[in-house]
Amino acid sequence: MAVGNNGATLTSSDGAIWAPNANFTANKLYGVAFQQNRFVTVGQAGHVSVSTDGVEWQSHESGTSYPLYAVAAGRGLFVAVGKGGTIRTSPDGTTWTTRTSGAGLDMYGITYGGGFFVAVGQGNNSAQGSLIVTSPDGVNWTRRTSGITKTLWNVAYGNGSFVAVGEPGILLQSGVLTQESDLRLSESGRAGNSFQFRFSGQVGQSYQIQVSSDLIDWTPLRTLVCTETSMPVTDLEPLGSKRFYRIVAP
Repeated sequence: MAVGNNGATLTSSDGAIWAPNANFTANKLYGVAFQQNRFVTVGQAGHVSVSTDGVEWQSHESGTSYPLYAVAAGRGLFVAVGKGGTIRTSPDGTTWTTRTSGAGLDMYGITYGGGFFVAVGQGNNSAQGSLIVTSPDGVNWTRRTSGITKTLWNVAYGNGSFVAVGEPGILLQSGVLTQESDLRLSESGRAGNSFQFRFSGQVGQSYQIQVSSDLIDWTPLRTLVCTETSMPVTDLEPLGSKRFYRIVAP
């Protein structure tokens, strides 16, 4: 799926032969993502549309009139970014929630991989340089130091690291991340009136245990360093409430 000016969309089954579809909006479309059997496009004036086949589209309110320049899908969320540090998240592309990174700079590209969302954007002369922000969940964001001052236009993930590109001909590559497949939760069960499980990770690596009641908003439970390949974790919250757990590498 490719998108462009005046609501243009094109679809292809092999990446070689492309077929245009009927334009469904006059807005410029800047980005598209796929997840949970649906496409989500974003664009001019906060435009958001959803399609299950790439042909028939339904527009939805994003909650902003700022342009949304890019969208990515991961962890059951669509995350759209745009002008002035705008961030919107949605589990289905129809209902959107405002998030903030605190950066206030235009965001032009976003991707998901290795358990993290990474967004890049506007050049900046501050100590942190051009905009790079990361998030394990699309909700909580951290500004990173880029080491450059020029604008970064896009970012992609592959082979364990992120690569960002910008002007003039700049290419940045992150360090290799701990792969999601390296993390395992197992042996869960009751421990008295508490809940206990084990997780497997890389020895010497720091991990954060997070908990959620709805798989959208996550709260840190504790941070620990993996001292053995299988680590025990106990949640002292009394049993009875619905709680989900995940492990992230800060």
